[in-house]
Amino acid sequence: MPCDPDYCIKAGDFPLERPILPSANDRVDETYRYGYTQDGTREPHHGVEFNNPIGTPVHAAAAGTVIYAGTDSAQVFGLYPNFYGNLVILQHNLPGFVTPVYTLYGHLSSIAVSTGDKVSRGEGIGAVGLTGSAIGAHLHFEVRLGEIEYDHTANPELFLAPPAALDSTLPNGILTGRIEDQFGSPLNIPITIQPVLPDGSLGSALFPELYGAGVPESPVWGENLLVSGLPAGKYRVAFVNYSKVFEHTVEVIPGGVTFVRIQAKP
Repeated sequence: MPCDPDYCIKAGDFPLERPILPSANDRVDETYRYGYTQDGTREPHHGVEFNNPIGTPVHAAAAGTVIYAGTDSAQVFGLYPNFYGNLVILQHNLPGFVTPVYTLYGHLSSIAVSTGDKVSRGEGIGAVGLTGSAIGAHLHFEVRLGEIEYDHTANPELFLAPPAALDSTLPNGILTGRIEDQFGSPLNIPITIQPVLPDGSLGSALFPELYGAGVPESPVWGENLLVSGLPAGKYRVAFVNYSKVFEHTVEVIPGGVTFVRIQAKP
């Protein structure tokens, strides 16, 4: 897709590093990714979660300036006061981005920086906690583009290199896409992703959620689907709409981003 001047991330070009200590759990909770509602039981997620014990060090994902460090009980950054509890917000000027990029670190047990501080990439800014609306101990991590408002989020996994494969020398990849109706509006329906095996058969299915209503898509990709950490290879993307099966075969690139667009028409 063409590169928007305000948002110039390309396949394999990941400007942020994972925001928790490398020895900790650096994998996104796959049950509550960006845009997920956990089958309609929760509000659409505007970030991702890294499940770790309370006290796990949290690091800056990129060099930047602390524009907020404290609680959100008085100043609201989410759906309501005390949504994130203790949080830190950093402003970054990243290469290829005309407007600022912000990262938000929520539910912290402690904060190690103050508003106005300059931080370097990988510098400690706090620790994992259970404050605000958190159900279990984890880091809530968001990316916001251009503005600091809640409706300017983007999927953090587009900014983070996919986690390393556990059983292969090849890096994993990211599959993102747009599943839309005949008018070009994003759909929110069940979808299946299956690896295509060397003999042409299909492997075990994944059932990712499409983005819930109101979750911002990125300006370049326009996506409502994203699965990170997929082993490189071919995959079948399929869903049913208008009583018809729609499917497409895609190639996931090692260490890169693959985009697929499927428009369902009657």
